[in-house]
Amino acid sequence: MSLIPNEDIEAVRSATDIVSLAAETVVLKQKGQEFWGCCPFHEEKTPSFKVNPATQLWHCFGCSNGGDVFKYIMLREQLDFPDAVRYLAERSHIELHEVQSQSKTGSKRSRLFELMAKAEDFYHRELMRSTKPKAQEARDYLAGRGFNMEVSKRYKLGYAPGNNKLVDYLLSEGYKPQELIDANVAVRRGQRVFDRFYERVIFPIHDEFSKTIAFGGRIMGSGEPKYLNSQETQIFHKSKNLYALDLAKEALVLSSKAIVVEGYTDVIGLHEAGFKNVVATLGTALTEQHIKILSRFVKQIYLIFDGDEAGQNAAQRALQFIDATKADFYSVLIPDNQDPLEYISEHSSEEFKVLLEAAQPLIKFVLDKTLLSFDLSIPDERARALNEGAEALVYLKEGILADEYTRYLADVLNAELPTVKRAVSNKRAKQRNFVKAEANSSSQPKNGYNRELSAKSLPLSQDEALALNAERELLALIASYPAQMQQYKERIINLSWFSKLNSMIAQAMLEQGEDATATRLVQTAKSIHPRADEILSAGKLLSNTDIEPSQTVEFLLDDLTLKSLQRNLREKKTQLKHPEAFDAKSYDDLFEEVARLQKEARYLEHKMIEASKRV
Repeated sequence: MSLIPNEDIEAVRSATDIVSLAAETVVLKQKGQEFWGCCPFHEEKTPSFKVNPATQLWHCFGCSNGGDVFKYIMLREQLDFPDAVRYLAERSHIELHEVQSQSKTGSKRSRLFELMAKAEDFYHRELMRSTKPKAQEARDYLAGRGFNMEVSKRYKLGYAPGNNKLVDYLLSEGYKPQELIDANVAVRRGQRVFDRFYERVIFPIHDEFSKTIAFGGRIMGSGEPKYLNSQETQIFHKSKNLYALDLAKEALVLSSKAIVVEGYTDVIGLHEAGFKNVVATLGTALTEQHIKILSRFVKQIYLIFDGDEAGQNAAQRALQFIDATKADFYSVLIPDNQDPLEYISEHSSEEFKVLLEAAQPLIKFVLDKTLLSFDLSIPDERARALNEGAEALVYLKEGILADEYTRYLADVLNAELPTVKRAVSNKRAKQRNFVKAEANSSSQPKNGYNRELSAKSLPLSQDEALALNAERELLALIASYPAQMQQYKERIINLSWFSKLNSMIAQAMLEQGEDATATRLVQTAKSIHPRADEILSAGKLLSNTDIEPSQTVEFLLDDLTLKSLQRNLREKKTQLKHPEAFDAKSYDDLFEEVARLQKEARYLEHKMIEASKRV
């Protein structure tokens, strides 16, 4: 087990801006001191997700998730905390000095990256330098695909000789047999380990930070499997990685378009032809994770499918992601059942651009392909076409786009619009019931705060819930305006807090002084409670551009004081109902105390009403 030093974690935190990080997946608009957008972690139409550049925290009021940059990346990339730190360290080019409890050579993950880099160099040397006949055959194969030695250098292409040459090399470099198996460059047979890739052209696969994580091996000549790909490892997940993403990132952002193909050679061929915004899936169908990754960079996704039945099925599978992102999906069909490399080899780049310009929206492509398989002049065939067409439209959210394609389907089938709408509605109902049944059968716990972190899940009165919310707003202001809030220090500390935890967090932050930074205050709060960042991120008032921060603080302090007075009043009025519990003097004193509290409460109520009028 490896440990990441705290100073490294803080260096990564300081180097990561939550606004820039969130903007990779969310369209943000500034409101006051904060930025708002639609939450990336649940479906919503009205923005309830916000990030605060001062505290470097985020929060969603829709799904109640919130926290710092590490929590954000843990949810977005489905990582545990150490891997989230590593991910952001790679993003910011920060070297981590991990401490390995059992080895001085670094963490298992770091070792895997190092091993894979050495394996990549080995394969590449074999391709470029080996004089063996099979190595020449590999060079000839690549040349036959249009890839000369310069191309092989650019993409670090390689050749796997087999005969345990890679195993012997890596063992000589100090790696253990189990590490080779963990990296999936070797397999165990009996008591020995052997090369996994044997006499194949090697395509190295990198993560988005250009670290080698896997390999694809292409057989030369006939044989099965034609492609042998790395299996899943600690650093490689097919559903979350795309071939050449590291090379395509800049072009993806500049063009705001992604072209998705199926093969390594297709990617290389199109890149070499000038289409740098091309990536490929890795021996698996397109997944929602792939779509989310691409959506960080682009607004349009072009999917290239074969013209055969397999291509049609792939297009239909892709439909399920059409509303998983705000990106628009298009389908590109290459003529004569050619793959992209074959087409670009025989045609010009301009002709390929024409194919892209002729791309159809994915939903229309699937509908048209579906309807072509039926003879619409026959009533029974038309009925079956309606059923299949409605199945495709289920993946569109109800709205303008869904209505347009419902009308399109009705026009093509020459059917009554209400009939088609009813068919689509019935399909949607079945899908909702299926999803609901799946959700009910899941035993995974739902997200939520504990008692001190949220008023939503508590059996509290409305007044108590409002008090907790007001305290949360005040804490957010303390964290965001360290210097300005010092003038209210005494009054804040002397408040009658509903939550003891909130009181402790407020006092700890205020004790840091006026020179403390917002990020330092967040860390101070987390030293009181590890999930305090979820409290500090949940304030809404910082987004109000109509109210000065000082006015907001005054109003909150008055509000919290009033709520405290009201709680006190309710308690003492209850006591007044039982005069038998007091002697005459104590009862009179209690009566006077109630009168005084009522007067203070009326004054504060009037003050707050006047303040509201001024705003």
